[in-house]
Amino acid sequence: MKMKKSVSSVLAVLAVLFTSALIVANILANKQLAIWQWSVPAGVLCFPISYIISDVVSEVYGYAISRKLAWLGFAVNAWMSLTVYLAVIIPG
Repeated sequence: MKMKKSVSSVLAVLAVLFTSALIVANILANKQLAIWQWSVPAGVLCFPISYIISDVVSEVYGYAISRKLAWLGFAVNAWMSLTVYLAVIIPG
């Protein structure tokens, strides 16, 4: 009999936070902010959260899980890009 792998609820929450922060950062990247003398994309407000979560997952759960989390973020980002593209090109 095969045993199921259990997923930590903390890891699940971190995965949701990581992908959410990544998507929000990519959406906000279109807006420019003036911070002191610099013009920066608004995504810099949210992207550090995804970086920190990725680092924490790598340290606590290992490189393999961190790599899976990065691929999950890529897949969700690709899905978001596709759905936004389709919403723009489909006539109202």
